[in-house]
Amino acid sequence: MGFGQQLWNGLQFGVQHYQFRALMQLDRESACDAISQLVEGMTEEQFDEYEQVFLTHAISVSGQPHRLRALELYAFLKMREVGRYGRFRGFVGNGGRLT
Repeated sequence: MGFGQQLWNGLQFGVQHYQFRALMQLDRESACDAISQLVEGMTEEQFDEYEQVFLTHAISVSGQPHRLRALELYAFLKMREVGRYGRFRGFVGNGGRLT
């Protein structure tokens, strides 16, 4: 991977980190609306990348109320995945997607 691609990946990670932090601060309805809008515009590959970044940030959240909130948002993200792609595709990081 070249430097340009590494830089782009770093910028994408930063943007997605900002999105995650912003989602955590929204009320439930606004956060779910934002997730729905994000997922509607994503290809499956983009969704996979976003899910991986989302999980990376979610596991680093400290404090039980915040972890529960992150889990709630992740569950909604997975429900929107089913709505967007018409099937449950498994979980990122578990050795691959369901086919």
